[in-house]
Amino acid sequence: MAAVAQLTDVKARKAALYRDAILDAAERLFALHGPDNVKVQQIAETAGLSLATLYNTCTGKEQIEQGVHERRLAELFERATGVVDPGRSAFANILAGIESYGRYFAEHPEYLRMHLHAGNDWATALGIQPGATMEAWQRGMALLVEMVRQAMADGDLVATDPVTAARLMTSAQQVMLSRWLEDGAKGSVDALVADVRAFILRAFARNMRVDK
Repeated sequence: MAAVAQLTDVKARKAALYRDAILDAAERLFALHGPDNVKVQQIAETAGLSLATLYNTCTGKEQIEQGVHERRLAELFERATGVVDPGRSAFANILAGIESYGRYFAEHPEYLRMHLHAGNDWATALGIQPGATMEAWQRGMALLVEMVRQAMADGDLVATDPVTAARLMTSAQQVMLSRWLEDGAKGSVDALVADVRAFILRAFARNMRVDK
């Protein structure tokens, strides 16, 4: 029994390594060419695997693309929610979350480029496919809207429709990240994050001073 369990564990670890290699390769190729222009054979070759091994690990390109999103979005949501501190004001948490979100994408430019190739609109979910990506968008937007609503009640944000304000914040961040990427990602991540924070403050805050 111990031998069988050990063999099963080895197979599971090998499958996980294959899956990681496939997702890494797919993310690079999707970033360069867009998912629609990448063939499964290219993913296998870039991952250094046979086509048979790829299909033994994933059912096809749709599952691979979904897998890339599931992996990155789980990391992204964990990081963004991890910076929320109940001891701070809602607006301070909004800024911390936006900074964390922007930093993650800037540190993973291939995933950011993959998003832009797909034409996804982060503010309205236009172009986002059903599945892990849509679920992550809905979860993240609901959290942001609730924090915006609280920040308005606290008097830290200009009073307006909280859903509109949350979507405008998200849209502004997407535009600024896109411009940074278009410019060759030349500026530092710290400078980019600071620019996003400053814009959110100028556009939405009733008071430029926000407690940490």
